[in-house]
Amino acid sequence: MTTYYAKPFEGVSEEIFDVNPALYTGVATKLGRFPYESKDPWNEEYVHFNSIVKACKTRFADAPGWDAVPDSLPHPGFRKAKWFYWNHTITEKQYKSLQNNPRGMLAQQLRIEVKGQQDQFLSDVDHYLLGFLYADDDDDYDPMYKPLMQNNATGTVDNPEDINATPGTTTATGIKFTGATQVVDAYNKGIGSIKARFLQQYNSRTKQAMYKQNNTFDLWAHPAALDVMRRGHEINSNGYYDYSKNYLDLMQSDNVQNMKTFAVDAEYDGESTTVAEYLLTMNTSENFMITEMIPYTIEPYKWNPGTRLWELRAYWKILTIVKPYYIDGLWKKAMTSASIIPYNA
Repeated sequence: MTTYYAKPFEGVSEEIFDVNPALYTGVATKLGRFPYESKDPWNEEYVHFNSIVKACKTRFADAPGWDAVPDSLPHPGFRKAKWFYWNHTITEKQYKSLQNNPRGMLAQQLRIEVKGQQDQFLSDVDHYLLGFLYADDDDDYDPMYKPLMQNNATGTVDNPEDINATPGTTTATGIKFTGATQVVDAYNKGIGSIKARFLQQYNSRTKQAMYKQNNTFDLWAHPAALDVMRRGHEINSNGYYDYSKNYLDLMQSDNVQNMKTFAVDAEYDGESTTVAEYLLTMNTSENFMITEMIPYTIEPYKWNPGTRLWELRAYWKILTIVKPYYIDGLWKKAMTSASIIPYNA
């Protein structure tokens, strides 16, 4: 006599989180939340908004007056919402096998498959939210989608340009952080000088600035590049190393947090002379945000008579928002990118 268990999916669904794992790992942990409520989140694709350019009339004079104040003008823009999802299916034969033994070898195999789907989901979230490597050769490329931190040379209110020395182009510093030809004062030359760009975003006429008091910074780089920098130390012109702090310590003391991600430079291999790219953002949660139009939802296994499969699906609909800064007639975002050489033999 065969025993059939009432809950055959228990041994598989143990790999499924009750909460969105992307909110606790990777890029999304640093992003802010934009308070937007959609009236039809399932069908709304494009979200329109206005950014107001404030018009002020302040004067420095011998007596107070009543100068005419021009209107503050709205600048319209739109951004496209997108879905992240993953799914898993089980055949009828697999389902019957799970009924016999919900924690057997087949259940272990299916758990690995489900875990693999979730891992790929997390990787996709980092890749498409950050968007630095997002390109038209992506399998899921959509020219209407605007990621958060992609290099951009032609800024608009809904897709501002970066603050690179040449907007749209990652700055190649060529600074070598460790190895035989390590550069003196490498941190200041390779990261500090790039960080200074945020202070340069200032409109001398309107007095508007991107930089504020008590700013925080995030440096996004390949895990291997940050590991090399964790083991590296500054050197002076006499060849003496400062072993009291490694480069990551210097970042922390400079109010820069390091964020490990493959979504910035997936090809860095840690070999000698290999260039590593990084992003630097300021006040990240204030300047780069998402709206969860539909929260992360898991639909448990259901029988589909059309496909004759048991189907599991998880989905999450998000809208990305970048805070635009209007400086000297240009729309800009609080992000810059550069490259360094972590190791040089």
